[in-house]
Amino acid sequence: MRALTAVALACGLAALAPQAMAQRPVALVEDVSNGVKGVDVLDYVTEGQTIALAAGQKVVLSYLGSCRRETVTGGTLTVGAQQSQVNGGQVSSEAFQCDRAALRLAAAQAGQSGAAAIRVAPPAIPGVLPNPELTIRSIMPVLKLSSPVAVTIERMDKQGAPMQVAAGERVIDLSKRNLKLEKGGLYRIVAGEKTLVVKVHNDARGEPGAVADRLVIL
Repeated sequence: MRALTAVALACGLAALAPQAMAQRPVALVEDVSNGVKGVDVLDYVTEGQTIALAAGQKVVLSYLGSCRRETVTGGTLTVGAQQSQVNGGQVSSEAFQCDRAALRLAAAQAGQSGAAAIRVAPPAIPGVLPNPELTIRSIMPVLKLSSPVAVTIERMDKQGAPMQVAAGERVIDLSKRNLKLEKGGLYRIVAGEKTLVVKVHNDARGEPGAVADRLVIL
């Protein structure tokens, strides 16, 4: 009986493994036309996901594993592991500079932080720094908010005046607001009742770079 149970468990895990792999983010939606169903700007998409585009509608995907940016116009797009399959539409692509491992890690962390951020900020403990929930490799992140609320970015590992970003947009690109974080810094980002502790990598880039590894979801 135990042998049969072990075999059944192994078979179940084997069946679940491909599904778990398929659920890993493989690309980021950098832009999408109004009216396209199922995806939004700065959503992650998974392998096998399909996107239907009417004539003239476009979607721009940045693939995390191949550093390939695609612009697809019209037709039906099926997300692949490294690039899209497009039926009935047009696709153009270009390579962009990126760290593949860092992009995948950022995507995994963003998914976790997006869930973790849906909580009220815990009270700070004097003299104790919290562990970062997300590490970014750019000093100018892009913030994706669930609602257009005001944002406060507070340095935690040293004293300094917090950055204040007025309410009004759900997507905030710090590079477009001339706001920069510091390499190696630890920050608390507060958007309404949501909070996230972010670490800026010591080797973070000084230029904006790809949106895919600058994304912070709140």
